[in-house]
Amino acid sequence: MNSNYIPSDIKCFWCNGHMRERGATAMGAGVNHITYFCDDCGGIAHFAVDTERNSKIKSFEIKYNRSKDE
Repeated sequence: MNSNYIPSDIKCFWCNGHMRERGATAMGAGVNHITYFCDDCGGIAHFAVDTERNSKIKSFEIKYNRSKDE
């Protein structure tokens, strides 16, 4: 697997706002994953790859938690 630069922030594809790396991030052997949260609209982007077996990820599960009214 090639080494790639992983940015700490990206442009949100929902609102073009600013997304920052937040939450659990794993880099090393096994499934590598990173999640970005948008500071503007609250959207998320999650990226993952299996580096240990060098195989495609066939399925995944995510639980979404809404923020409480402030």
